[in-house]
Amino acid sequence: MDSIDRFNLIHSEQIFRINWKDYSEPDIQDLLDIYYTSLGYDVINWHERDRANENAADLTAKYGKKDIAIAVKLSPSKGDREQVSDLADRLEKRKIYYYVNQPTKAFDEKMKKQENVEFKNMDSFIQDCYKNNISLFFDIMLCNNTTLSKDLNQAKYVILKMFSLKTKKANKTFALSNESLRILWRIKDISVQLHKCSEQLMIFYDNRGEPTHEDVKRFLIQLKCFELIMQNLPGFLNQFLEKNKGFISQNVKNTCEDSDWLYLVERPADLKPENISKYLKLTKSNLEKYKRAVVKKDIDIVDELNRVSKNNRKEAMVSILRYFYLFGKFLEQRTDAFFSQSIGGRYERANRDFTEFE
Repeated sequence: MDSIDRFNLIHSEQIFRINWKDYSEPDIQDLLDIYYTSLGYDVINWHERDRANENAADLTAKYGKKDIAIAVKLSPSKGDREQVSDLADRLEKRKIYYYVNQPTKAFDEKMKKQENVEFKNMDSFIQDCYKNNISLFFDIMLCNNTTLSKDLNQAKYVILKMFSLKTKKANKTFALSNESLRILWRIKDISVQLHKCSEQLMIFYDNRGEPTHEDVKRFLIQLKCFELIMQNLPGFLNQFLEKNKGFISQNVKNTCEDSDWLYLVERPADLKPENISKYLKLTKSNLEKYKRAVVKKDIDIVDELNRVSKNNRKEAMVSILRYFYLFGKFLEQRTDAFFSQSIGGRYERANRDFTEFE
């Protein structure tokens, strides 16, 4: 059984499915743009740039002698058959028609008769990502099959609110109630789990050979476990913030020179529909920088991108774990600072220069 057959087996499990109905046609066009751009193609989105002259192709992708005309439809029906015929008549060597929902019977008959057009549902697109761009595959899986991106962003948002509390001087000390201490302990527990679990998995995959297909499957399941760890974190952080604004503002003031807040910067790509266009711009910008770098070394950009994309399975997995490792480490250090302040004795100058939430 080859790797794609094995992939089809795990993809049949609900845990690995993408709900493409959340994506509009422009969203999918942008996602395809990201995919082909990441492989070194110059992509033009005709649907966005000049819809009147798209001539049955929403996108065209070209590199050297390789060229592709691409059409996208959520629910192909009888009325879309003419577009298929027009797509087939284009001059590009490859023509691909992507769709989401099961085509109508009339369109299905057209698909069977049209020999020079490749018809791909979006599940097969995920297979292509798995084969050709494993980082994009993980990014899509991460934001569609787990709540990790959402939970991580919400948690960081609450923490940044803590860092932005307005303060004023006041001759007052702040203490944590028993309830707040219990909440802080729950936050500490989550931070340790994130920090240590991600650290151990990074070591495991980094010291292992190139990850196998079974490793990828195991990794996706491990991400679901991270989801269970993270799911209550934003709520706990928000509760702690609302009950202890004075305490937090005092702690932030007295630890403002610490650099651990830099760990908040890194985060995984969020490829939810509303964020795809932003990620597309970043992809194109990064590709242009990469092209300028490799041209000087006389390297074929497409060959190099294909080589990197297909062989960075380990790097992609470790990179995702790194986000949770850095955030878990930051959160653990921050809760330690809160505990130290609550028992007194770590920040002596807090006794001389108190702050109070305004």
